Amino acid sequence: NEVIQVAVCARNFLQTLRTGLPTECREDAEELSPLSLPNLCASGVLQQQTRGWRNVHLPALRRIQLPPRGEVDLRRLPQHVAVCWDAPLTMEALEAEELQEDEAAGELLASDRGLCPEEGALRSATILAASRQEDFRLQLRWFCEGNVLCSSELGCSFYLVADCNMALTFELRVGSSCSRVLRHDFSGGPQWGAADFCERPSGRRVMLQLRLLEVPSRFHLFAPQGDRAVWRVESWNAKERFGKAAYVSEACNLPSETSLKLLVGVGPEDSVDLVGPSPARDCRPLALQPLALFATAVPGASLRFALEVGGLRRIYFQHFTLTAAFAGSRCFLPSAGDAVRDDALDVAVEILGAAPLGDEEEADLLPAV
Repeated sequence: NEVIQVAVCARNFLQTLRTGLPTECREDAEELSPLSLPNLCASGVLQQQTRGWRNVHLPALRRIQLPPRGEVDLRRLPQHVAVCWDAPLTMEALEAEELQEDEAAGELLASDRGLCPEEGALRSATILAASRQEDFRLQLRWFCEGNVLCSSELGCSFYLVADCNMALTFELRVGSSCSRVLRHDFSGGPQWGAADFCERPSGRRVMLQLRLLEVPSRFHLFAPQGDRAVWRVESWNAKERFGKAAYVSEACNLPSETSLKLLVGVGPEDSVDLVGPSPARDCRPLALQPLALFATAVPGASLRFALEVGGLRRIYFQHFTLTAAFAGSRCFLPSAGDAVRDDALDVAVEILGAAPLGDEEEADLLPAV
């Protein structure tokens, strides 16, 4: 069984490091304390030269902890390993950190791509990762009291910054219960996450976590046919294992509006968030839960457009703004599985004009992230 015998508790893992012998684990993987990696050698094993630890194969690892600064080369780690970061939860604790953006702006990843330092932001050490096509760098960006787009006084903002030319599917987690599964094409913008990620946990520090799920993302945007584009959500069975999620396409590059993108929500909720940071438990498979579908364009654009999935077509008109950045339906289909064919789900958008004709449906709206 692939699931059994893969979780290794912190105590037994340290014993393995010292003795080189396998140990049995009876504790759940979620209870593990993340392990810091002092040195990762080219053969893909962990070494600690100063204490004489023996080599340990990495497939058993589930989580590792970032150092407070510098760059960590994780290219040899298995993709399933989660990267953890011990971050402050209060401004008092934040002021003591050395990587505040207003104090060391030069170390902010992707600053040459328009990403600017912001007050109240803290960034993690840089992570060097790899796909089959390229090496790339990642960084976590944390606002313990929220950024300027955060609408809650007790909220926090959390983002992934990626300096790469591909789309990634990833999970961001705050503490033990608040998580979001997201997808973004970082060639079009170096940062993605949520301004209202979750309510701020109690305490002075919190463990933040990044888990890369697909590198690159398993989606496909077909070449536009006039002002119509089709976006395919591939590997549906794998997406079901990820759980409830919100996936954003790259720009569809339609002649009438090149900035138009699609947002697919799997297991959406009836809240300000399409999929919140702590999704309500639902024992139904994702295929039996609703499918949300939205379009978004640059603020100021006014579009009459049609969204299609599973043979259903709906027409909307929207003037896009920061507070009404996404327009569509939270429950476009009552069961997402109705639109799945051959382990894939196709959604489509077509621009019909720039003015309403009176036959449009009222759209559900979502703010910018």
